[in-house]
Amino acid sequence: MLKQLLSKRFQATVNVADKFKFENLNTTTTIKNLMANVDTESLEKKEYVINGWIEKKAKKVKKDLYQTKIRDTNGNILTMIGSKDQLHGLNLEDCLQITGKLKLRNNKSLNKNDPDAYEVALQSVKVLNKVESAMPASLINLNSIEDIPANLSFLKLRKPKYVEIMQTRSKLKNLVRNYLENELQFTEVETPLLFKSTPEGAKEFLVQFDEDVENTSNLYYALPQSPQQFKQMLMGSGISKYYQFAKCFRNETLRKDRQPEFTQLDMEIAFGTGKEVMQIAGNVITKAWNSHASHAQNAQELYTLDKQGNPRLVKKEEDILRMDYTEAMKKYGSDKPDLRIPLKIINMKEFGGKGGLNNPIFDSFEIIHLPQLIKNPKELNQLKNFVLEKSNYADESRKPVIHGILTQNDLDFWQDAFAKVGVLESPKLIAKSLNLKIGDVVIGCDRESDSFIFETPTPLGKVRSLLYESNISFLNEYLNTNFPKLDKDIVSWMVNFPLLNPVVDEANKKISGYPNYLPKKVESCHHPFTMCHLDHVPLLKKQLESDKEINYREALFIKSQHYDLVLNGNEIGGGSTRIHDYKLQSQIFEKFLKIEQGKQQELFGHLLEVFKNGCPPHSGFAIGWDRFLSVLFKTPSIKDVIAFPKSNTGVDDLFKAPSIILKANNK
Repeated sequence: MLKQLLSKRFQATVNVADKFKFENLNTTTTIKNLMANVDTESLEKKEYVINGWIEKKAKKVKKDLYQTKIRDTNGNILTMIGSKDQLHGLNLEDCLQITGKLKLRNNKSLNKNDPDAYEVALQSVKVLNKVESAMPASLINLNSIEDIPANLSFLKLRKPKYVEIMQTRSKLKNLVRNYLENELQFTEVETPLLFKSTPEGAKEFLVQFDEDVENTSNLYYALPQSPQQFKQMLMGSGISKYYQFAKCFRNETLRKDRQPEFTQLDMEIAFGTGKEVMQIAGNVITKAWNSHASHAQNAQELYTLDKQGNPRLVKKEEDILRMDYTEAMKKYGSDKPDLRIPLKIINMKEFGGKGGLNNPIFDSFEIIHLPQLIKNPKELNQLKNFVLEKSNYADESRKPVIHGILTQNDLDFWQDAFAKVGVLESPKLIAKSLNLKIGDVVIGCDRESDSFIFETPTPLGKVRSLLYESNISFLNEYLNTNFPKLDKDIVSWMVNFPLLNPVVDEANKKISGYPNYLPKKVESCHHPFTMCHLDHVPLLKKQLESDKEINYREALFIKSQHYDLVLNGNEIGGGSTRIHDYKLQSQIFEKFLKIEQGKQQELFGHLLEVFKNGCPPHSGFAIGWDRFLSVLFKTPSIKDVIAFPKSNTGVDDLFKAPSIILKANNK
């Protein structure tokens, strides 16, 4: 009995030891290298050693001959054949090292670009680690991280798609570093992650200081939402061209393009204008995108639109379309429009139409016309149920009106459907001008006046993109036939943003549903360090130097030197020319943002001190690196381009964080 027990223990020790005996990396190869060097002389003669995981359960193909697939560390896959003893009993994701000879599969010819043309005839299989329980079926054809149980989410990084994403992420970082440092003489500077709490937008993540130190129980660091203040201080410190791939933290409501912890490519230049920063940022995106497109399958180069709205290849930043903020809001109902979508929003002002029935500020009325979309009430109801889903809009009352023309009566009195949101003069003439017919759908809503559009997206701006996200077959077929989305990736600049935004009266908004604004109260559109357009300086000074309260309308008319880069309807970056004058910055804090002198020193004294001491003019930009990569790879969410993302609720389900920390354990 004792002898048998000792024998089992010895055998277990031997099996464990075997897991640590394998060929080193110098003697192994990858499937990619194998394909690159394959020739007729090496086939069935030379031995190769490959590390990887079982991709597919082995199946019997002949008597005592089994077939399966190995996936290597690059995510590439190769068929292997061996005996029952070698392959039977191996499970998905078992880790192994194989030795074998490469041979052509039946009826296949030599092709370096096609691993499926080959198979490895196994000579030996060394199992380095077994999977203890069956893998979920969702792992086999993985499309999104959402398909894997949280405790196994790390396994996504073994799959070809995610291996490619992580490798490309690294390669493009190196490409950007090379461009910024070697061609433009930028310096990478790492800025602190333990910062102070400042009013920069979203809620902050706080880190408690050491409680055991006397009088520090209420002291906290804040994790930075961006390195904004650090990089501006660097400009005043002598670093004239700065960049870093910075970790940023924002405690805000999450969605598919947001994570509480994310990476941005941060840049700033001293003695530089916005035009120069836009050129650098645009070239970074173009170089990174086209580098990937040059070797990736099913990828294409970056495009923009010309002035006629036709696609144009982007070879350098100067090729990228520049679009005015107000123009974008009027034409597309969004400050980050997806220019691949051809649907147009029609302002009924040109037909004598107007809004303002429920809120005088919302005095414009606009429509989207979809000719010959529906055939019956069922289709109309499907459309309404999808478009009018309440979660699509900030408030119930901001839902648009959808009018389906199914009868002659629907056509003759089409304007009645919009009686609560707009007034139309001569509706019959308008119907004739629009060529309205039975089968058409008209979607309408009111919005703010052309010179005062701050609600973004507008209801019809939301509808314009929402229609292309449906799973309604008749709608998708209709759009693909009549309003097909451009099969290209379209980038554009958004410029001439307002310097200031009105502040929404949240209490009143709940009553009316409209974003009613507080009188004489404004906030920064971008951030409080943004400079206005130089031709608007007189208007800015008039507001700042007046003894009276600000003129609300005049203040909101001031345009800023802020610019966003928009790609396929996603804001992937933003920047501005900064204020570097102490007096001007202090006045903006006090007059517009109501931050008094004492509070200014408490919150921003470090930055104001730089401005007092010869800080040069400077401009900067930041690219949301995760968001950019998500658009590049067309993933459902930015979580798919991050190695260890948080869930939609901001929780890390893999590491079980955040967690309760008892004081006794916090040592």
